[in-house]
Amino acid sequence: IGNASRQKGVHEVYAALKDEGFELVMSGARSDAGDLPVKFLRLERADYLLLLHACDAVICMSHLEEGWNRIAHEAMLCGTPVVGNGAGGMLELLQGGRQEVVRDPAALPGAIRKLLDHRADYAAAGRKFAEQFDLDYFRKSWIEAIDSLQIAHQR
Repeated sequence: IGNASRQKGVHEVYAALKDEGFELVMSGARSDAGDLPVKFLRLERADYLLLLHACDAVICMSHLEEGWNRIAHEAMLCGTPVVGNGAGGMLELLQGGRQEVVRDPAALPGAIRKLLDHRADYAAAGRKFAEQFDLDYFRKSWIEAIDSLQIAHQR
């Protein structure tokens, strides 16, 4: 269920899924989720990536308007499908990778079951989209951004 933080929506995810029969796990450097009865794992990077590979799905229901959701992106790179609310830049990532976007936590059980029924399709689409964001992509994007600023400044 993502990062073990109240701001990342773990309480809402737990409330929506606690009776659905899923094994829920959250991770991070520390937990501020209080006494939430969900397994918390503090993992080194290599073990965190193994966790992403081992999960059937990753759920990202952040309340933060982040520029990009690293957990969703890394999960997609691992071939693990993602259900998320699309907060901030996550929406572009989820839509581009043809993952499930769910705004209301009450809709999570159905969205997760749909994703699991078509896991291979979601995994392939997510990985294909996420893989384009490599160092070459960002180098080219920064050059284009700087060039556009120079052109605008010359006008």
